[in-house]
Amino acid sequence: MNRIISKAAYCSLFVLILASFNACGSSSNSASGDSGNSSSGQDAGASSNSSYQSSSDIQSSSSNAELSWQDIGILDSSVRITGRVDYSVENQASVAWSGSAFTMAFTGTEIKIKLSAPGSVFNVYVDDDTTTLDLSESNEEEHLLADNLSLGPHVVTVYKRTEAQYGSAIFKGFSILGMPTASALPALPIKRIEFIGNSITCGYGNLDSVKEHTFDILTEDHSFTYAAVTAKNLGAEEHTVCFSGRGIYRNNTGDTDGTLPELFPLQEPYGSSWDFQSWTPDLVSINLGTNDFYLGIPDSAAFVNSSVNFVKEIRRLYPSASIVLLDGPMLSDYFPSATEEDLKLYPNTAKGYPSDYFLQTGSNYTFRSQTVCKRFLNAVQSILSTQGITGTYRYSFPAQTGANGYGADWHPSKKQGAADASRLTSWIKSTLNW
Repeated sequence: MNRIISKAAYCSLFVLILASFNACGSSSNSASGDSGNSSSGQDAGASSNSSYQSSSDIQSSSSNAELSWQDIGILDSSVRITGRVDYSVENQASVAWSGSAFTMAFTGTEIKIKLSAPGSVFNVYVDDDTTTLDLSESNEEEHLLADNLSLGPHVVTVYKRTEAQYGSAIFKGFSILGMPTASALPALPIKRIEFIGNSITCGYGNLDSVKEHTFDILTEDHSFTYAAVTAKNLGAEEHTVCFSGRGIYRNNTGDTDGTLPELFPLQEPYGSSWDFQSWTPDLVSINLGTNDFYLGIPDSAAFVNSSVNFVKEIRRLYPSASIVLLDGPMLSDYFPSATEEDLKLYPNTAKGYPSDYFLQTGSNYTFRSQTVCKRFLNAVQSILSTQGITGTYRYSFPAQTGANGYGADWHPSKKQGAADASRLTSWIKSTLNW
């Protein structure tokens, strides 16, 4: 399915028997659940780079009407772009974050996409079928998505399943053998959720089944994460800002540069600023802390202050959105290991030493990462409430046990992602009355 169409190839004409179908009929939804997403400021009424008959013209034409190839621009009303989109270059759209997508509704038999995205992998949803478009080592700019389709209306979505750090995607439109059918686009979702997170939110290694394996671009698929599945469960439009290894105060390397609070204001990592007025969520989910605790317990004041300031900035940007602070499911009280030197960094407490921050098993010690992270995040919510920042919530995933298997590097599997999505979906419905 990932063939490159030669520009010199000549495509034969098909006979369109209009009595056999309704050119403006509704089409089945994309398998991703994201094809109905909004265009993040895209001018849905605009049309570019295409010249074609309207649906009514085609319906009223003779039964011997012929299909022809047409270029459909990024602003055409039959095209929808999901995610943080950069339109600064004429006739192209650039996206980077996980879960960004390009959707088109058309009536015809064949479709290609004009897309340059070295380093990225996409899911392609054609009606109810799913295939993979692997551009991780490709510099090609035109790709066949589907051919030999039944002569009728179709909805096609190209969904970025890999994370932003491995490359952005430059989209220049579709080419179709047929006609665009804007009326067949799925209805826009009413609710909107923005997910902010690390590798768990990205989907790091969730297609793998061997926890000892390390990262491979082909085993990352954001569509199977708790975030994407929760949005699908709730029928919500999703934006995601996630980056493996990053934290809210410090990253898994101990470095405090390039944390998620620094990446969040950007259209793509280290790119231009994002226009927050172009898309406003109803709910913001922040799942950070796992990387902050990767090397042990971070400085409590630094972690809590960074978290408080980040939530306050989100509240400033989104005055009416609900904000939930998540933790888990990779955090546990049994990782990472601690040493006698680590114990010396922390003073005695009224709750006893070293059980406050450390767990002792025989002569071995580990950091009580899950317990302490929860304590820190609860303190964040308490401080925000004291400062009059309302509409903030806390939710904790249970630590994964292996019952649902593991992905690469002990990350959640897609089965674990579905289980966590089910829990979060129920919590959002009951707590926020969705």
